[in-house]
Amino acid sequence: MFGSCLGRREITALMMEHPQAQRRLSPRMRYLVGRWATAYVKLFGYPLSVGNRQRTRAVMRLLSPRPGERVLDVGCGIGYYVFELATRHGCEAYGVDLDAHDVALARRIAEALPAPGAHFAVGDGRALEYPANSFDAVLLCEVIEHVREDVALLRELYRVLVPGGRLAITTPRCNEVVEYDQPKMTLEFPGLCSKQTAEEGEREASGHVRNGYTVDVLEERLSRAGFQLHSSTTILKKFSTLGGRWGMFGFPFGYALSMLDAFVIGPGGSLVALAVRH
Repeated sequence: MFGSCLGRREITALMMEHPQAQRRLSPRMRYLVGRWATAYVKLFGYPLSVGNRQRTRAVMRLLSPRPGERVLDVGCGIGYYVFELATRHGCEAYGVDLDAHDVALARRIAEALPAPGAHFAVGDGRALEYPANSFDAVLLCEVIEHVREDVALLRELYRVLVPGGRLAITTPRCNEVVEYDQPKMTLEFPGLCSKQTAEEGEREASGHVRNGYTVDVLEERLSRAGFQLHSSTTILKKFSTLGGRWGMFGFPFGYALSMLDAFVIGPGGSLVALAVRH
């Protein structure tokens, strides 16, 4: 099960020490997560979110990682793709993120597992500190919609990929791309926050500078950076939306329900694409 390697009590405790968990989750929720999440993650994997799990499923299917490959996850967060690639697929996996707290937590988790094939650094995907032709594959999951200079980002990823290297992207799918003058304001962790932290969350920007991509627009941006779009699909249709309402502790039921998306005609809310460096 994806992410089940994180189902250990000491790792759950580390996650609850993260500043976002301290600030966004109510004391009751932190208590419940600390008490029950270890067994939950061990049984059902991580992340315990229907949308994120459907993305990981689609990305890993498209990427098809092979043992010994060097893979970079740009915008890695706490590193669940990196840990999966290093522990289950035998890759040398690297994660880069602007958030120093996420990187610090990822490093502590790597020590606790241990995961010697998992490496983390604070960094900007637009200016990576790796030589050209360093990686066989790159992940860019729920990141490109946060970056105003999307073509510059893609060109930097092109630089660090080997010829023929693969780039896996996930991003919100839209019918028409809308650029925001200011980052869109969202409330994260709905239903999990205390009233005070929810009010703070309403004033925080998610950082989205556009509403997403159409396949045509994404292909055009990839082409300008030197990539060729190999394949694309959409996920997160109506049953994923319904399943997501079950929340963290209803994840097994929500995720099972989301599988019915396979019978829904039409596009979903998330675009998953695989591009290849010429």
